[in-house]
Amino acid sequence: MSTTLLVAENIHRSYGDRAVLENVPLHVDADSRIGLVGPNGSCKTTLLRILAGLERPDTGSVRAAETVGYLSATPDSAGTGREAILAAVGLTAASAERDRWAARLQTGDLDAIAPHARALERWLALGGPDAEGRLAAVAEHLGLGPELLTRPVAALSGGQAARVRLAAIAIAR
Repeated sequence: MSTTLLVAENIHRSYGDRAVLENVPLHVDADSRIGLVGPNGSCKTTLLRILAGLERPDTGSVRAAETVGYLSATPDSAGTGREAILAAVGLTAASAERDRWAARLQTGDLDAIAPHARALERWLALGGPDAEGRLAAVAEHLGLGPELLTRPVAALSGGQAARVRLAAIAIAR
């Protein structure tokens, strides 16, 4: 008996008056192997982004047993490989928010206590304390040595940039 990982029901998405996805169903089990094939412009990426929770359908629902990772075909980040990975998993923003509230606490601003606690909880939930260790282990496994992580993503080969995006999925909590 296979475990259900993802169920999409009646997915509908339109852009203006143009319906691009109509009543799309999908059932993914742990032993499923699925290919998504269609001509350019047939909204394959839109469907995948909906399944990963990056976009919402106009109607319909998606239920996933686990977090769904999405590996974009095109790089969407600037900076180094390390910076791109930490930004993609939300740690860059979470660290900045935590630090901003911590600085206000340092000045004696007691109104910053609750926001700092929320920011710290978010940073912890995203795996801030061990992010660098997870990043190093995943990068090594994917063949992204320390020298590649310090290069700008724009200077990496297409395969190296794809591995940076895959590393972000692998270290995400």
